[in-house]
Amino acid sequence: MVGSGSISISCFTIEIPVKALICSIAFFLIAFALIAQTVNDLILMSEQFPPFNFEENGQLKGTSVDLIALILERLNSKQNRNDIEILPWGRSYQKLLKEMNTVLFVVTRTKTRENLFKWVGPISDAKDVFLARKDKRITIKTIDDAKNTIGAVIPDIL
Repeated sequence: MVGSGSISISCFTIEIPVKALICSIAFFLIAFALIAQTVNDLILMSEQFPPFNFEENGQLKGTSVDLIALILERLNSKQNRNDIEILPWGRSYQKLLKEMNTVLFVVTRTKTRENLFKWVGPISDAKDVFLARKDKRITIKTIDDAKNTIGAVIPDIL
């Protein structure tokens, strides 16, 4: 394991029961709604990231989409899962950084991002790892081991 974080839509760093998580996320959306006119003014964004959020046969699905939809319903919001925008990660992340009243889920919580956002979650734990084909016999246990190894990374976790 090279790094780790928690995939979040909250500021909680301990595991909490689902009912408490729903309450905390509802509180988060209400708090945002106080800044926005209403929860209906929030721009909800995500990306293709199964099993948390993905589009299948024109329908938004996934555990985090289900959770957001349930919270919106409990808040009597006019918004529902159909109002969630599925965008490429880079575009939604830039929108989150620059525009008011935006919500992006799910996001890996890192030290770099810690003070940039108001967090809701975690909804899962995440680990960053290096992978190699077995027949290449590459052993990577530390960052130093990876320095002379060729790889490709999509800029995601900063």
